[in-house]
Amino acid sequence: MENCIKNNLPKILKDNMYKLKETSEDDSIDNNIQYMTESTIEVIDFDKVATDYKEISGINNIPKSNDALYISNDCYYFIEFKNGRLKKNIIQFNGKINGKINGEINKQQYTNQFKGYINGNLFNYIKGNIENNNHFNGYVNSKFDGHIEGINIDNNKNIKGAFKGKINAKFDGHINYINVENDLKEKIYDSIFILSNILKGFNINIPKISNNIIYILVYNKGKNPDKTIFKTIKDQSKEDTTILSFPQIDNLKNYILRDVNYLTADDFEKFIKENFIE
Repeated sequence: MENCIKNNLPKILKDNMYKLKETSEDDSIDNNIQYMTESTIEVIDFDKVATDYKEISGINNIPKSNDALYISNDCYYFIEFKNGRLKKNIIQFNGKINGKINGEINKQQYTNQFKGYINGNLFNYIKGNIENNNHFNGYVNSKFDGHIEGINIDNNKNIKGAFKGKINAKFDGHINYINVENDLKEKIYDSIFILSNILKGFNINIPKISNNIIYILVYNKGKNPDKTIFKTIKDQSKEDTTILSFPQIDNLKNYILRDVNYLTADDFEKFIKENFIE
């Protein structure tokens, strides 16, 4: 980001300048922090801005927000990093299970009868009763990505750690559905609302927000083989090609966004070199 831009920013934005790499951090797996870019270009950590904005404005909850904001001479780039899966619906579970696990914990493979606690995301089949307070009692047969802690019933040894694999078990706990597309959309709206309020009343030498926001979703191609989030189009050579597609986000183009970009981590590196300035 150019100095002439940074020097004119309101304090709440200027105080939250970080390297782009830092805003791409994924710490969802214990003791295995990952980054979706190594870029040292300075950007605004907009998650931290949202937290500061909550304190300044006196609102009750922290608004949803995109990960980073880069400002050029003529537009704003809101950047959202998604290192995990981008299925339409993710099911978050937190509770007790009793059944079979098959997967990896702390680089060791387990295929055991297990009794204990899980906290993380499920991606497939569930069957049971959901009460008004989202309490779920039933059966899960699903891929799981999260944390488990309990007893290996086969040898009565403790198991604890980050787990990725499959669970086939009875479950008793709480369930929460997250629609990824809705979540992304809410982050866009809240981020634009926050930025608009921050810049309101500032007569500063940066671009106007209206029609000048470019949205970038950076995703992990290797973790998203599910074709339901892609659509097929004709490329310039009239060959079929598949691209990531979230219709609710796509519809914001030419409405509150100038452009929408879904980029793999590799494509994002090329985008940085072509569009961003150290």
